[in-house]
Amino acid sequence: MKDKEQVLYNRLMTVMAAAGVSWWEIDCRSGSISFSDSSLEMLGYRPEDFADYTDFEKIIHPDDLGVVADATEALLTGRIDRHQIEYRIRLADGDYIWISDTASVAEHDEEGKPLICVGLVADITERKLIKEALRESERKYRLLMENIPDVIYSLDRDGKILYLNEAPATIEDYTPAMAVGKPFLDLIHPADREMVVNDFIRAIEEGREYTKGLEFRCFGRNENITWKELHSHARYDEEGNLVQEDGVLRDITDRKHAEEALRIANHKLKILTGITRHDILNQVMVLQGYLEFAQEICVDAGQSRYLDEVKKAATAIQRDSEFTRAYEMIGVDKPLWLSLRDLAHSVEGSGRSGLPITSECENIEIYADPMLEKVFANLMDNTVRHGEKATGVHLTCTTSDDGIIVAWEDDGAGVPDDLKKKIFSKGFGKNTGFGLFLASEILSITGITIRENGVHGEGARFEMHVPEGGWRNPEDMKC
Repeated sequence: MKDKEQVLYNRLMTVMAAAGVSWWEIDCRSGSISFSDSSLEMLGYRPEDFADYTDFEKIIHPDDLGVVADATEALLTGRIDRHQIEYRIRLADGDYIWISDTASVAEHDEEGKPLICVGLVADITERKLIKEALRESERKYRLLMENIPDVIYSLDRDGKILYLNEAPATIEDYTPAMAVGKPFLDLIHPADREMVVNDFIRAIEEGREYTKGLEFRCFGRNENITWKELHSHARYDEEGNLVQEDGVLRDITDRKHAEEALRIANHKLKILTGITRHDILNQVMVLQGYLEFAQEICVDAGQSRYLDEVKKAATAIQRDSEFTRAYEMIGVDKPLWLSLRDLAHSVEGSGRSGLPITSECENIEIYADPMLEKVFANLMDNTVRHGEKATGVHLTCTTSDDGIIVAWEDDGAGVPDDLKKKIFSKGFGKNTGFGLFLASEILSITGITIRENGVHGEGARFEMHVPEGGWRNPEDMKC
């Protein structure tokens, strides 16, 4: 029988060791304490290090000693039959680990008082560290969510608010408690609701996950109006049905007010420069008229040369004034997605050149200033004026690692190597000298660059580099 019990004991010890559990035992009368070999191995002590329970108390962390003492006293005095506590204990090498200690009364004396108490202990240091890391992560997340100036929200598939953070800039005076369950659309200004709904519907139809930079007005409980910029992520189930939308609302009211103030200032400046330019051109016209009269009656060769120089200066003033008319329009309107096919057809059909344009960019759109058509018109004008033998233009689009290259190629005379950079300088050229300079300025509004790298004698090739995110193919966006 003893052999069988020993076998069972050994099996139990093996199972406990595999589970990372060991045991201890206290004689409640004498206070003597003993540990299993695995317990001593875990702590790094020898059996003789613990004469009685007081020796064990010495290795308990001072901050946890009260908890352990109270639980042990309650167990030894019979107030409780079982306890489960967690505390820190010092190893032989001086480090502390966390243990889980589950103890109960194993034997009672004839009076029912505890005689033998036993306990199971397990090292839970790793679990404690993970739990503490999780608690710290949750604390930081909660702190971030409560103090971030942006509004964080979640919507269900019906557009009702599931979650709203305690942001300083809550949605138009609605606290999370007031907003949860409320249709998100109710918080949007009536004039912008259709636009937001249409974008929401398009996102679902396209299976679009991300929406970036959608701007609209919100209508507060106190009828105050603010501007918001939305960035969201939609989650769909396996069948493609919308499950939830999570997003961020950023208050852009100050920016919108600044934009409006800038628009008004630009409008006033445009009116002022227009009036000034009109007056200057009128005076230049008068000056040119009197110069014509003066040249007709001038008989002195020296004076005639002076009059020629004055006439050139007047013409330069007129040309520069006309340049300001075109330049002041750059960047006035917001950039748009513009079709290269439509732009090519517009320039070709304008009748200003008679040269055909063949295009390989049928579905490509680029994000650019609305004056992009002026760029293509100037390129066509350059081909007509300087191409000499040019018979047509070829438009191509080639993707690259960082965007797309839109190339305008003709079969004319080309550009000499020493002029390839100079042609984009203001005032350079045989005519006004503003065409390609203006083209470069218009393209730069949205980060597009232009260069000429054709072979002189074989034709001009103007390459426009459109950065990643500044071009798209609508056909690829369809489901």
